[in-house]
Amino acid sequence: MVWLPFLLAFAVALVTAFSYPELVTMYLRPAGAALYAHEVFGVHFITFLVAFTVMCSAITSASTASRAFAAKLSGAFGLDLGAGFGVTAVGLVFMAMVAAVTLRGVGESVKANVLLPRVELTGLLIIICIGFWAIGTGQGDVGRVMEFKTTMDGGSAFWSVIAGTSLVPPEKLAEGETPLLQVVQAGAPGFPVELFGFITMFAAANSALMKMLMARRLVYGMSHEGVFPPLLGKVHAARRTPYVAIGFTTLLAFGLITFVGEIPALGGTTALLLLAVFTVVNIAVLVLRREKVDHRHFRTSVVLPVVAALCCVLLLGPWTGRDPVQYTIAAALLSIGVLLWGATVLFQRAARRKAAGA
Repeated sequence: MVWLPFLLAFAVALVTAFSYPELVTMYLRPAGAALYAHEVFGVHFITFLVAFTVMCSAITSASTASRAFAAKLSGAFGLDLGAGFGVTAVGLVFMAMVAAVTLRGVGESVKANVLLPRVELTGLLIIICIGFWAIGTGQGDVGRVMEFKTTMDGGSAFWSVIAGTSLVPPEKLAEGETPLLQVVQAGAPGFPVELFGFITMFAAANSALMKMLMARRLVYGMSHEGVFPPLLGKVHAARRTPYVAIGFTTLLAFGLITFVGEIPALGGTTALLLLAVFTVVNIAVLVLRREKVDHRHFRTSVVLPVVAALCCVLLLGPWTGRDPVQYTIAAALLSIGVLLWGATVLFQRAARRKAAGA
């Protein structure tokens, strides 16, 4: 039942989504989960770690997309890059290109994020149509959709997973980094693989660009709020883009692409980090709804954040069968965050001493 995790993930995200509008309409300021954590705990270290975790979830997601881009490029055009150095090298070059686009300007990045999702949607619709056409002509095994197995650790959108697993066994889809190309080759051998590969490359590019843009704007904003070091908030004199934040997040992505590698590890770490952030947000809404604000705001049912928080905590634990390497990656990233927090505190103390001496 490969589709079941996607359905559960959608349900957890949906109940968590009701917590965000209540907090957003209560606190009419940017910063997201970091702001809510600060309102609840009032501790700079916790605020910093929450903001850093959100940033890391975006970077791990973008790193996943970069490796996916390289793997799709290899599969679509028969480049035989392999799963090691070749894919890593292309992923690094692609991430550097993403950095160049965001360094060019926010306007260019936004325009690209308007175009690329449309191409991505086209690819998913092709998979769905191929899958259900193959099922209708008797090529697929619909019964496989209801088999309960635990070997699958990847996939795509909900309906494309159902269509795909009816054509290709989940164990085979879990092999390699281009599961959707396998579905196309199995369901429509005559379909031009190069064309579909080109579409899926656009999809990966969209994900990487969107996530890195979000991470860099978060770093830039948090530096101006005094949460991250002020150096990360510097902007380019001509382009007015946060070039230090772009460099910092790109270096983190380079490290993940080079030393972590496999897509399941990166993708699972993204989910792990986001679940931790969702837990904080759902607890925050239960605590902060007791605060009085001087304007009307959205209120969700108290049951939803309770259910969402419990589900997030449940899915965070190792009892779910999560690969231990995901905890290792998350711990390494948060260790970098702790070092950065220490640098921020030292800088702030030096700035206060200088101001007092003046």
